[in-house]
Amino acid sequence: MTDRIEYDDDGGLDEIVSAAAHLERMCEDRWFLVISQSDGKEVCIWFKGHVTHHEVRAGGTGEPVR
Repeated sequence: MTDRIEYDDDGGLDEIVSAAAHLERMCEDRWFLVISQSDGKEVCIWFKGHVTHHEVRAGGTGEPVR
């Protein structure tokens, strides 16, 4: 699985994929989150709402990547 962040045509967050987690917008205000655990289990969460902010931080620094 390739790490990636995808945006919709309006520049809004649509999907984030990494080895540990996958967040995906299912429709306008519904989201699906899967978190992979080290023992192979997956935590799956469906939720409703809007992402108001997101940022990518460099490992170990806590600082946003610009």
